[in-house]
Amino acid sequence: MPDSEKLTAYELVIGLVSPTGVNLQRVCELINEKLKAFGYSTSIIKVSEKIIPRFVTSGDSTGEAHVDRTNRLMTEGDIARQRSERDDILAIGAARAIYDSRTKTTKPEKEEAQPHFAHATIIRQLKHPTEVKFLCDTYGNGFFLFGVTAPEDIRRRYLQDEKHVPQAEVDKLFERDLDEGLDHGQKVSETFHLSDFFIVWDEDDGHLRAQVNRSIEVVFGNPFETPTFDEFAMYMAFTSSARSADLSRQVGAVVTRDDEILSVGLNDSPKFGGGLYIRQYDNTSKKYVEQHPKGRDYQLGYDANKMELRKLTEKVLSRASEKVREVINGFKIPELVTAGLWERIQEELSLTLQKGPLSHLTEFGRSVHAEMEAILSCARRGVAVKGATLYSTTFPCHNCAKHIVAAGIKRVVYVEPYMKSKAAELHADSVEHCPPGGQLSDDSEKVQLEPFVGVGPRRFIDFFSLRLGGGGKLKRKGDNDSALL
Repeated sequence: MPDSEKLTAYELVIGLVSPTGVNLQRVCELINEKLKAFGYSTSIIKVSEKIIPRFVTSGDSTGEAHVDRTNRLMTEGDIARQRSERDDILAIGAARAIYDSRTKTTKPEKEEAQPHFAHATIIRQLKHPTEVKFLCDTYGNGFFLFGVTAPEDIRRRYLQDEKHVPQAEVDKLFERDLDEGLDHGQKVSETFHLSDFFIVWDEDDGHLRAQVNRSIEVVFGNPFETPTFDEFAMYMAFTSSARSADLSRQVGAVVTRDDEILSVGLNDSPKFGGGLYIRQYDNTSKKYVEQHPKGRDYQLGYDANKMELRKLTEKVLSRASEKVREVINGFKIPELVTAGLWERIQEELSLTLQKGPLSHLTEFGRSVHAEMEAILSCARRGVAVKGATLYSTTFPCHNCAKHIVAAGIKRVVYVEPYMKSKAAELHADSVEHCPPGGQLSDDSEKVQLEPFVGVGPRRFIDFFSLRLGGGGKLKRKGDNDSALL
């Protein structure tokens, strides 16, 4: 990242991403307040007000209820992406708005727009991972993504009390907001975990201010803003995930106690004798090879879980089809009518089974999950995990959750939500969602599940290393060896 002397000449772009029900207005105010201390001016682009109307024309929305407005804007965003056939179209629109706001200088050959001096544009808010990629590609080191979340009870209360959303509509909003499941739908869940900074709004304004202030200090290269242990542990979990060759996703985990790492884990296929398959150098062939010719899924050529689910779906479809055919035949409908009807029913049944809850099953997979491998690694070495903290790049699935509880883990910190997990639902007696903070409750009789807060593991080296990463060198002392405070 650029050093602090040069950063004041930079034009910054800050993107915000959050689940519905988070008060982003206060976050924007605190970002603006802190940037002013660095001599920066700010402006805000509300995608819903300034960008979506460029692509989709709305009717009269006077007196529109908040829930109706939110659903309408989600739909209009989907339409904009679908019509343009670009999932990043709203980010492109935001970039165009930034360009249009710049001072133009005319040269004989072309018009040029000069980047704003000491100015930050806040884009509120992003909903799709391709939007993040576009802005990263466009603004490089000048773009930062802030992921803002809040405990579910606070989000519910905010929507019901402040925005007057009926309780029955809140769950529908939550589900649609995270991932609509459409080809060009918004994907907040997939976008959120790409954040450079993770911030929690927990109705403690002092805590929110401290998080925002530290994030901006890191952006401006404060060389003495070193990592918290949570940030370090999550970075280790993230780097561990990179070792995974799983066909579906890479997940990493770390078990710690008393701010010391006990083990790391990743999701991959198990090997005889303990542990997982890893790539290694073979001195005989002088090549880097796998430990077994059929050890990992990619070597087998297929995803075992998906293959078994496909077989299961075909069996269910076959049996259901037989019953439906019997029912149709019982009505003695003319064959000319039933021919087309039967094909349509089969198509709908097939689509329903493929995209329904059945597709969320994971028990046929060959891979050991990252959380389990981290716990098993301790078990292989005789290291107790009772009372320990587990860091995972993804929220634990319900299968891992029951083993986490049984192992005696006290606290779980995660980055990426996992909507398919039934952990909190199936184990309500032994796990609970908690606001972040890192303070274990001695009297709690449940595993505490809390979202990660701090610098995202993807940018750990960029922000904290003096010499490595994507930016310039940071200085901690001057020519006379005194600290540069």
